[in-house]
Amino acid sequence: MDLKAIDRTDRALTRLNAALSIYRETILPEAQNPERQILYWIEHSKDTLADEFRCFAIQRASAVVGYLQYSYFREEHIFFFEYLCISDKARRGLVPSGAVRSIEEYLGQNYRPDFTIVFEVARKRNDTGRWEADSKLLAYFRRLGFRAVEFEYRYPILQSYDGETSYPADLMVRLPGTRTKITASEMRTVLRCLYFKHYLRWDRPFLTPDLFGERERLINQLY
Repeated sequence: MDLKAIDRTDRALTRLNAALSIYRETILPEAQNPERQILYWIEHSKDTLADEFRCFAIQRASAVVGYLQYSYFREEHIFFFEYLCISDKARRGLVPSGAVRSIEEYLGQNYRPDFTIVFEVARKRNDTGRWEADSKLLAYFRRLGFRAVEFEYRYPILQSYDGETSYPADLMVRLPGTRTKITASEMRTVLRCLYFKHYLRWDRPFLTPDLFGERERLINQLY
């Protein structure tokens, strides 16, 4: 498998649309960012910023089979995989290991070693309306070296700013080397990155000053 960078919205439209189609199909509606916001940040991904925002189509030969979206926090040396979506009709399983190997190779070739990777596994409502962990997905990523943090994590609402303000998720991390335990200090750093350097930064271009102030108060409460 190969990673194909998506850094323009006016080129390789077939690839972009195929990747976003997989994103729409595989991510829970409440965990999706509006596509207009994703397209905005793709167009601004090359802006001179302290941190990075990157999107990729994951391809097998000429077929798009996945979508990867991440933020990289340079100072903290942390990657936040906001979306890792795979829909490969030719292969069975949750996320084919070939895609994971391709991502590992890309990060190893383009970034300094000993980084941390963080991502959220959104919880789902069961038939009774209660939120429950996606145990199948958690077990899969544990086999790939990730660990679920024992922490009542919530991510802020993404599609609108009315109604329920946050949703539960399991936070998973992959630490440098063979480490399997995250310290309290490292956990605070991760939360600051996610809440303030990703979510709050992401929202700023789309909100009026008053709405942004409300959003900032929500992020502060979650932190």
